[in-house]
Amino acid sequence: MNIYLNQLRRIDGKRYWNLSLGIHTGPVTASLSGKKRITYDIKGDTVNIAARLEELTKQYDHKIIISDDVKSVVTDSGFTITEIGLETIRGRSKPLLIHGVDHRD
Repeated sequence: MNIYLNQLRRIDGKRYWNLSLGIHTGPVTASLSGKKRITYDIKGDTVNIAARLEELTKQYDHKIIISDDVKSVVTDSGFTITEIGLETIRGRSKPLLIHGVDHRD
């Protein structure tokens, strides 16, 4: 997807989007709310960890960062997964093993 997005350019040569993702797996609480404008929210520790992983994409040379739990699920994919190392995630006392994801050429 990032390859496609990098090919898209506005008339002035700038990218449309600069996309980065943090992905974690686990339980979440989902809710729908609103009468005129319906919103869908997800909450929980899993969502918070994914958000913190997305923040780390600015620090590391990866647009997608995943937790070790996700790595065990996507190992046989068309992506190159590189171990980044243990990272202390804001709001958590125990470090988390994280990985960067790149498209396999």
